[in-house]
Amino acid sequence: MKGVCIKDYPAITDCLKRIPTIEPTALNLFVKEDKRDEFEKAFTGEFGQKFLLLPKAKVLEMKLFGCGNEHKDFRSMLGDYLAVAVADVSIFNSQADVEKFVAGHAGLTEDEMAISMIVFETN
Repeated sequence: MKGVCIKDYPAITDCLKRIPTIEPTALNLFVKEDKRDEFEKAFTGEFGQKFLLLPKAKVLEMKLFGCGNEHKDFRSMLGDYLAVAVADVSIFNSQADVEKFVAGHAGLTEDEMAISMIVFETN
């Protein structure tokens, strides 16, 4: 995975209310109300081929966090957008994290979604 720092993209960070949460290949993004169009344009311009940018309504419709009873705070904890990696890029909140971490695990790349399973029988 290639790591980049969100702070190196001021056109994106200027639109955010706070730093992204969840993890570097599944970013939970809270965007300033008056900056949504600007944010979408900046984010897709930089990462459109590497991340799937989903608005909150689509995330809920797709049930990306599962089915069942929601935690009472779930919708308020979910950002305005969820950016999910579809390529080998991770977006970290600091340069130190870029240098420290070598992989993520919440994206939609084949390597992250395919889980090896070994089955053996015992008597």
